[in-house]
Amino acid sequence: MSQASSQLYAGVGDHLPAGIPSGPLNGLVADVLSQHSAERWFEALQEVEVPCAPILTIGEGIRFPERLGLRPVVTAGEEPEAVPTIKHPVQFSRTPARYTKAPPPLGADNAEIRSWLRQRCSADMTQEAA
Repeated sequence: MSQASSQLYAGVGDHLPAGIPSGPLNGLVADVLSQHSAERWFEALQEVEVPCAPILTIGEGIRFPERLGLRPVVTAGEEPEAVPTIKHPVQFSRTPARYTKAPPPLGADNAEIRSWLRQRCSADMTQEAA
């Protein structure tokens, strides 16, 4: 019986409890993957146009696209409030992303948010009482 028709490989849920690789297929895949570095696998998969990327830390996630010739960091807002931020990953020719306004400083909108929440909770409680 071929592996494709075997019940062992019929569905992900049948042999991967909670999405964690296990079972005989995991050993086969691990053996093959261990033959090369993650970097080499990434390069090989990219060569045949398989969409993939390594799992990275935040810093690596910024350096990685730079290595590919991309510019992942843009400046949002105008001086003196301008801050570096992560560029939107998709570019549209007719409606490009703009970064004209910097995000507010941490806590800048606390009073407005709390006021909105109080009003919202009050309105919800009034509706429940009715």
